[in-house]
Amino acid sequence: MMPESPPTVSVVIPAWNAVRFLPAALDSVRGQSYGIFEIIVVDDGSTDGTAEVARATADVTLVESARGGPSAARNLGIGQASGELVAFLDADDIWLPAKLETQVEALRSTGADLCLCHEICFVEEGMPLPTWARPKMLEAHAGLLSTTLVRRTALRVIGPFDESMRQAEDLDWFSRADAAGLDRIVVDDVLVHKRLHDANATARSDTNRAAMLKMARKAMLRRRLAGGDEHP
Repeated sequence: MMPESPPTVSVVIPAWNAVRFLPAALDSVRGQSYGIFEIIVVDDGSTDGTAEVARATADVTLVESARGGPSAARNLGIGQASGELVAFLDADDIWLPAKLETQVEALRSTGADLCLCHEICFVEEGMPLPTWARPKMLEAHAGLLSTTLVRRTALRVIGPFDESMRQAEDLDWFSRADAAGLDRIVVDDVLVHKRLHDANATARSDTNRAAMLKMARKAMLRRRLAGGDEHP
């Protein structure tokens, strides 16, 4: 029997006005101990030179679009992906070198559909903790999209990110994955460093609350429809 070929990982990086952070994110992908990957940066209508950063090296596939939000950018990136596995990385986050290797092996050994890991938040040296952030966020915890490695087959089951949502779209996506019965595992290792800064989308608490409410309503609707309720 021929040995199983290592899968290619498509790394999808949505980026909007991320010229300050994108170089470090790209370097963290290039520094992975697992080297079978492609990098797809989706410039979501940036006005600060983000596209030039992505265009500067031949190992990055750049997709440029008008401003559509993170969901639209990720969907465009997935459409360009050719790998058997897909990983998401926010342009202001950083992967530790063993991230992909650890998760590829976890999926191979368990047969799971998605693999997440732990992350720890950080602020730039000399910078204060953003006013919206909580000190507890600086402790290791299970992360979301920047920690996710997912099979392409599972992506087809979950469907695209909801482009009407600019926040909480990740929670909505995971909710749909759970509703579809996909098998999710979490690696205990801290493999992602998540950057906290005042431009984080999370800082907009008013829109974040509205997005969380929309996500909860969508989840309730799915449960009612799954239960055969024709009048949700």
